[in-house]
Amino acid sequence: MNHRVSAPALSRRTFLRHAVALGAATTLSACAGAPSTVKRVPRVGILSLQPAPASSSGLAEALVADMRDLGYENGKNIQVSFHWNNEVDTDVRGAKAAAEVVALQVDVIVAYGNVAQRGAKATTSTIPIVIFAGPDPVEAGLVESLARPGGNVTGVAGNTALMSAKGIELLKESFPSVSRVAIISDFDPDRKRKRRAAEDAAHALGLDFVTVEVRSAADVPAALEAADPGVDALLVFSLWVSPHERAFAAARRIPALYATEVSVDNGGLMTYVEDHFEMARRVASYVVRILNGEQPATMPIEQATKYRLVINLKTAREQGLTIPQSVLSRATRVIEQ
Repeated sequence: MNHRVSAPALSRRTFLRHAVALGAATTLSACAGAPSTVKRVPRVGILSLQPAPASSSGLAEALVADMRDLGYENGKNIQVSFHWNNEVDTDVRGAKAAAEVVALQVDVIVAYGNVAQRGAKATTSTIPIVIFAGPDPVEAGLVESLARPGGNVTGVAGNTALMSAKGIELLKESFPSVSRVAIISDFDPDRKRKRRAAEDAAHALGLDFVTVEVRSAADVPAALEAADPGVDALLVFSLWVSPHERAFAAARRIPALYATEVSVDNGGLMTYVEDHFEMARRVASYVVRILNGEQPATMPIEQATKYRLVINLKTAREQGLTIPQSVLSRATRVIEQ
């Protein structure tokens, strides 16, 4: 039995088909003409105002590699910019450098060292700041507490008191005859905290000490000469990688312990410092957690847990100094040549 379709019904079906087709075409056309919504790539600014910046020793590259391992690759799904200053700087300059980073509309600032951290904190209260090394952030006035920072600052801090005390202990252990130490410090507030800890440790060990504060590298020779009588060891806390302390120690054939590994690479005798590469790995995790939505106010601040003892054995030989095997065996790195 044949069914006959009436003309009116056919018209309705044809109309519906045309209507559906037209709707689909209109939708596709609208999609093609609409502006595409591209997700903004997050930006991270790494700021350092140290004379021996993190970039010079591969720390910046290590930090970027650590973030890549956690899913954020520079140039693909994250943009990292580096802002270094290779000169001794003031807090005024630190705030100016931080303002330049803030103007780039970064999502996170990684602040390496105390001057950068104070500058960043003084410049923004909204952009998350991840501290990298530097002093105790509570003593420095950056946060309310390590457990609950309560603001826009979190990260991995240094352990000033521990390093200072350990430095004095290493000098005495390595050279038992040491009796009078000259503690060389610059004007930075962090150095004052280190100095106090070193003085307390020296007192506990029964050592005499003289503290010398200098305003610039040019002041070092005269300050050392003034401190000279009876000094048989140096403990150097300074932003400057200066040759003056090394020349003083070499001329008198006395041991010296420095605040940076760069100083030992350049001929200084010893250093005891935080392992900044291990810290970089932890800093990277803070950055990623913030980019993924966590708030710095509730992210507890960690402190350094691993340290590096670096000894320049070549310098020891040149100065006629003998470092006990018990100390050498604990060294992270020994420079032979």
